[in-house]
Formats: sequence, C-alpha cells, structure tokens
Amino acid sequence: MESNRVTRFVADRVPVDIEGLRERVAKAHASNPLWEKLSLSQQLRQLIEEGLEVAETRQDKKSKE
Repeated sequence: MESNRVTRFVADRVPVDIEGLRERVAKAHASNPLWEKLSLSQQLRQLIEEGLEVAETRQDKKSKE
C-alpha cells in the first residue's frame, strides 16, 4: 500500500542577492593569491563556512558557561 506521506525537498542551491557585496567578497582574502582564482560561488561558500565556524565556536562557548 502506498503511503500518503508527502516528502519535501529543500534545494541545496539558493538564489542570493549579493548587490553591493561583490567588492567586499573580492577583498575578503585579497592577500591570498589563490582567492582571485576561485569563482564567486566558491568564494561565497568559503565565507559562509568561515562565518558558520565562528558562530558555532561562540555557541559552544556560550553553552559551556
């Protein structure tokens, strides 16, 4: 018998408005010559991962207090 359960999929890719951020993204790691070789999407992913690490570290510190 088939289930009536509805499965919802969340996209792994989302459109993001980066108006006004392109220059800041380019400068984020400008001292690293490899940074400019990354595509914009790779640069954004790297910055998101770094931001998440900072947020997780803060959350871990907060939960230990």
